[in-house]
Amino acid sequence: MADPQVQALIAGDQGAFEQLVQGLMSSQNQSRQAAEALFNQMKEANGDACVTNLVALLRTSPQQDSRTLTAVLLRKVITGWPVLRFAHRRRLCLKGTTHECRY
Repeated sequence: MADPQVQALIAGDQGAFEQLVQGLMSSQNQSRQAAEALFNQMKEANGDACVTNLVALLRTSPQQDSRTLTAVLLRKVITGWPVLRFAHRRRLCLKGTTHECRY
């Protein structure tokens, strides 16, 4: 069973996810390492939820530094997957892009 914090992130708690991204940018080593561990747990527990949260934060965060790091994390997560499931790619395309999606 996953950690309750991971479960909240998987469930789509955008406030918690934004705090997680802020933790990844922390200058405090201990805070940053805890955030990295939590992010990796989430990614392993449910990669689709991780991608969905990253896309949502990239689209909605008012903070430029959060959006920048989110874009980097999204690229790393997506390129790290051998194959992004067809259904998930389609959902991501339909959720918020004006560009043509090829899947």
